[in-house]
Amino acid sequence: MWAVMPRRCAAISEQASQQANASGPARNRFVLNVMAEDRPGIVAAVSGAVAELDGNIDAVSQTVLAGHFTLIMLVDMPADLSAEDLRSSVQASGGV
Repeated sequence: MWAVMPRRCAAISEQASQQANASGPARNRFVLNVMAEDRPGIVAAVSGAVAELDGNIDAVSQTVLAGHFTLIMLVDMPADLSAEDLRSSVQASGGV
């Protein structure tokens, strides 16, 4: 299956519903996918947005292909944060 993505996008997938954390309250886990034209500062902006929302980056993969940057992160976020809140924050950060 092929999908055509816009030149700039942030897509969020909820990997699992709330998960118990032995060291604290329940959290939500999301897969965050960012795609944009390659330029300096994308990783800093996106990771900063995640940190400002009290999130944690569990895993990350990134690549540049033909001038386009793709970043995929597995992030652990507070249980009351929605996927839309995360997407909006990432877009506002300038990472997209």
